[in-house]
Amino acid sequence: MLLNSAFRAALLLASSLPSAFGMAIPYNIAGLKSRALSTSPASVQTFESTNNAYPRVTALSDGTLLLGYAHNDGTTRALDILQSTDGGASFKPYGSVASRTDNADLDNIFLLEVGSTSPPTVLAAYRNHDKDSSGVYTYFRITVSKSTDGGKTWAFAGQATEFTAASTGGWGVWEPFMRIGSDGKVQLDFSKELAANNQQTYRTLSSNQGSSWSSPVNLLTHASNVNLRDGMVGIAKVTDQQDGRAALVIVFETTTRGDGIFNIAYAVSYDDGASYSSAGVVYMPSGTRQAGAPQIANKGTNGVAVVFMTDEGLSDQNWPTVAQIKTVTSDELRGGKLTWSSPQLVSSGSTYSHWPGVLSFSGKILSVYDQGGAIVAKYLSY
Repeated sequence: MLLNSAFRAALLLASSLPSAFGMAIPYNIAGLKSRALSTSPASVQTFESTNNAYPRVTALSDGTLLLGYAHNDGTTRALDILQSTDGGASFKPYGSVASRTDNADLDNIFLLEVGSTSPPTVLAAYRNHDKDSSGVYTYFRITVSKSTDGGKTWAFAGQATEFTAASTGGWGVWEPFMRIGSDGKVQLDFSKELAANNQQTYRTLSSNQGSSWSSPVNLLTHASNVNLRDGMVGIAKVTDQQDGRAALVIVFETTTRGDGIFNIAYAVSYDDGASYSSAGVVYMPSGTRQAGAPQIANKGTNGVAVVFMTDEGLSDQNWPTVAQIKTVTSDELRGGKLTWSSPQLVSSGSTYSHWPGVLSFSGKILSVYDQGGAIVAKYLSY
């Protein structure tokens, strides 16, 4: 049964509102064979059946899963929460993080449990921008809301970053990703536009569960003298099998082949995300075909899995509208390098699919994405 906007309103506790140093990156997937991929769908029940997008999922310490996504019906923009109490076999409506009916851009939700409370304390980071009546951006924010009851009700926590559009010439911030650093602080990475063809990854830190944030630092996922549009970051913690060092692998979309033509890259950090190595390629489509919006999760003991959207293999070409979800894997990080499998298809059917998220928990990998305005969840077995 679908739940309407009135029910959502009752649930809502108002919230306020790595380095590519040149234009050529070697691409090599030799030596790693793709294993057969099977998918098993989960049942997803959303507040509304259509106009849903950009899902992200997280596992909580009480055994539940939360799935956040954006809903836009043309009048109301909302960030809703679904809950699973059966290990991810099904998701049902649970709460609402934020909702706006004014000239707003509310999207890009990301969820993270913080602390060790019962019920769990959860942060939600998201873009929360203002527009004027003609649709021109006037103010940019990455807002953070907080739930102390496992994701059911939410309250404003803080602004990870905010500024007027006039102060940057209209260039904004997008796509937050959060993790807990080795020092216990919340790390929030986001994409910041510097020009139409130039976007970098920035990081800000919080030591008080999102109430206040440090000044954002440019991680220079590409060199400052090169224009590339890096974005949509995802991060997984691994161990380098060559020397046993703890490492982070960051994946992101970038424009190595030229403005507006996207591929997937990765870089490695050995200092808990403060800096990253020069980039390598995760997936490079042929010709002018596109690949973007990657997310990454741990796979097995030392491997990782990346999900992303691409138009390669489709007859039409109208990025990012025309896209489907694919995945690649790597068995281990060794000497700062990952070797990737060939891509395999995750989404099915003729309806285009977009904006995937991925979660590794309890030995399983769960991919979520939107397809035709509905939220889809599938378990991936490689």
